[in-house]
Amino acid sequence: MATAPVVGRESSVLELRSAFREFARALVRMRGRDTHIAPGKMTTAQYELLAKLAEHGACSAAELACAAELSPPTVAHQLDALAADGHVARERSTGDRRVVVTKLTGKGRKAIERKRKHWDGRWECALHGLSDEEIEAAAKVLGRLAAMLSDDAEKPPATGHRGS
Repeated sequence: MATAPVVGRESSVLELRSAFREFARALVRMRGRDTHIAPGKMTTAQYELLAKLAEHGACSAAELACAAELSPPTVAHQLDALAADGHVARERSTGDRRVVVTKLTGKGRKAIERKRKHWDGRWECALHGLSDEEIEAAAKVLGRLAAMLSDDAEKPPATGHRGS
C-alpha cells in the first residue's frame, strides 16, 4: 500500500529536520577532527575561547567558562594549551590577588584574525547566491532551534505546539 506524498508545511518541516540532522552530524565530525589536530594548531574550541576573550577582555577562567557556556575544568584545560602556545597570558588580578585572569597576547589576536579570515571565506562561499532575506530567515530558524534545544525537551513549548 502506497503512502500519500507529504506536501506543504509538513514537507518543509521534514526537509528542515533532515537538513538540521545533517548539520548536527557535520558539526560533530568537525569537532571530532579537532582531536586529531597537529600540535601547535588551534582547535575550534580554543578559537571560541580566544574569541570570547577578545569580546570580554581579560577575565578569570570561571568568568570565561560562564561566557563560553563550558565547564570550568574544560576551560582550564583549553587555557593551559593556549598559554603553552603563547596565545594567552595569565596573571594575578590587581583587585584580588587570589584570582588569576587570562588575557589575549598579540599572538592570540593574530591567530583569531587568521581563523576569522579563513571562516569568512567559507561563509561567503556557503551563502553565495542567497538573498539577505533568505539569510535572515535562516538565522531566525536557527535561533528558534537553538532555543528549542536549550529548553527541557520533555516540556511542551509555550506556543502549545508539540514538536518531535
